[in-house]
Parts: sequence; C-alpha cells; structure tokens
Amino acid sequence: MQINLEKITALSMLTVLPEEKDAIKYALKSIVKKADQLQKAKENEKLKPCVSLEALRPDKPAASIDRKAMLANAPAVKDGCFLVSPIWDTEGGSA
Repeated sequence: MQINLEKITALSMLTVLPEEKDAIKYALKSIVKKADQLQKAKENEKLKPCVSLEALRPDKPAASIDRKAMLANAPAVKDGCFLVSPIWDTEGGSA
C-alpha cells in the first residue's frame, strides 16, 4: 500500500519534519491496515456482535436533584441557571 504523505500533509495543512516522515508513514499504514481488517470482519456474516443492544435497560424518567439545592452551591446564578464566564469575547476572539 502506498501512502502519499506529501499529498496528505498538503491537504491537512500539516508540516512534517523530514526525520518524522518514515514514522508517520508507518503509523498511517498501520491505521489503514486496521481499517481494512474491520471492513473485512464486518463483511463476514459469521461474526457475532460482542454486545447486544437488547440487553440495555430502557430509559425511564426519574427524579433528579432539587434545582434550589443544586444552585445553592453555584458560585454565580442568574435566572435559575448557572452563570459562567464567557470563553469568547463579543468580537469573536479568545477571551
């Protein structure tokens, strides 16, 4: 299998140092090989799933923590909700 590392790095806009090229090509080949193995396993009809989704419990609504008790521990509250510091300023940059 051929890995065109130059094309991959150009499309992903990543810079790869010359001394890293062989290791990255090896890692990419390994990833593609595993993906091929998964595809072949999926195509094998004898393969049984490891987990049965039927064994999961159904979701049921249940009582949760009291809102007033929960908000009592919050450092800041506004209109019955947690008040948190913004992570972006109004200009769209990082805060």
